[in-house]
Order: sequence, then structure tokens, then C-alpha cells
Amino acid sequence: MRTRFRSLGRDVACCLRGHLVVSTAPPLPTTRPAVASAGRASDREAGAAVARLVRRLSTWQMAIVATYVAVLAFAAAHHPYWSDETQAWLIAKDSSLWNMFAQVLRDEGNPGLWHLLLWVPAHLGAPMATLSVVTAVIAVAGVVLLVYRSPFPVWARATLPFTYFVFFQYGVVARPYCLIPIATCCIALAWRDR
Repeated sequence: MRTRFRSLGRDVACCLRGHLVVSTAPPLPTTRPAVASAGRASDREAGAAVARLVRRLSTWQMAIVATYVAVLAFAAAHHPYWSDETQAWLIAKDSSLWNMFAQVLRDEGNPGLWHLLLWVPAHLGAPMATLSVVTAVIAVAGVVLLVYRSPFPVWARATLPFTYFVFFQYGVVARPYCLIPIATCCIALAWRDR
């Protein structure tokens, strides 16, 4: 019984570090004697302890993301739109999809993906405040990938979302720069071997 818990602890520690572990614990018998009911209770307690440990370790990540969302919502609500931000919204709102890509975006310095993302809510009749919502949703998705999936140490994953560029330039200011964190994280996740 003691070796099974020692193995369980080693497996949990490896699992939390992100390694795939093949358990070395002996398999549990399919039929158990009636005397082993106390063993089943301790097994359940150990399973509950592991579940609590996993929940506690991801709680700091949820706290970082929740704090980021709260501060971002406050900052985005108090950020006045600048002329280049409103220009992207007005191009998306006033142009047809074909006209936007064939003629209007030729003179723009931004790629068409940002205008395409804005084109859908603009043509559904959404107000200009949707510009901040689109930016915030993309920024939060990038921060979630950064906090949950990046290989950085805990202190870096906890502080990077609140730096000037990740928070203000990519989250508050409604420009195509908000696509940088999520695109970078997706590329890094796709090319893990490099």
C-alpha cells in the first residue's frame, strides 16, 4: 500500500510538471477482499488530495487571468478611441468585403485580417464600442495561452500579462497589434520541436 502512494505522488509530481508518466505502481486487483474497505477509503482520500492539489495549482493561473480581465475591462472602458483605431472600424463598416480588400486596404498600413475581424460585427450593426470588445477578447485569449501553456517560469507567466506592451498596446489600444500575442503563442505551440 505504501509503495502505491509513493508511486502516486511521483506520478502526480511528474504530471504537474507536464510530463507523460506511465505508472509503475502495481495494478489494483479486480476483486478485493472485504477486509480492504479501509484501503478503499484511503484510496479515495488520496484521489481527493490529488484533485485538490491540481485545482490549487491552477488557481493562481485563473487568478492571473481574472485580474487581467478585470483591469483590462476598466482600462478599455476609459480609453478614448484614437483616429487610427476609428479608421479601421469605419473602413470595415463602410466597405463591402470585396471593395475593402480590392481597393481600400491598398492604402492602409495594416494587414487585412484586422479589418476582416472588424467587418463582421460592423456589418451586423454593432456599435463602435465593439472595437474594444474584439480587441479585449483576442488579448485575453493570448494571455490565457501565455499563462497556461507557455514554458516560462511562474514569475514570468504571472507578470508578463501586465507589462506595457502586452497589457496596454495589445489589450487596450484597438489596433491589429492585439493579434501578436495569440499568434506568437499559437506558432510556438504548433512548432514545439524547434
